Amino acid sequence: MSGTERGFSLLEAVIALTIVSLAIVAGLGAFGAELRVAGQARNAVELEALAQEAMTGLVLLPGPLLRPLPDSLRHGQFEIPFERLAWRRTVRPVRGAPDLLDATVEVTGPDGKFSLETRLYRPLPRNFR
Repeated sequence: MSGTERGFSLLEAVIALTIVSLAIVAGLGAFGAELRVAGQARNAVELEALAQEAMTGLVLLPGPLLRPLPDSLRHGQFEIPFERLAWRRTVRPVRGAPDLLDATVEVTGPDGKFSLETRLYRPLPRNFR
């Protein structure tokens, strides 16, 4: 081969194709991982929003309905399109503070669960103490 000939040898072409192929495979792997993470984030946001909704249902209830919590308010399923998700609420009095209640909401589904906790102030009637 003289010094004036230009072009790629077969070995150089194979090496270039290998490098390009590796870059494409790495890019596709990263894209797939990004899609999985986006799906998990969407699921987490969905569970959190539904847990907030279920907690709001507790926060708006007057004290007498929370002691004890009726069975219809303890657990259930969400409406369509979230029928695959279930919620469970618990309310317990805080020891030593009869006007305070610990409230917990847990939303569960096939892809995970999310819990929220808060403390509610619901004064007992004077004759109840």
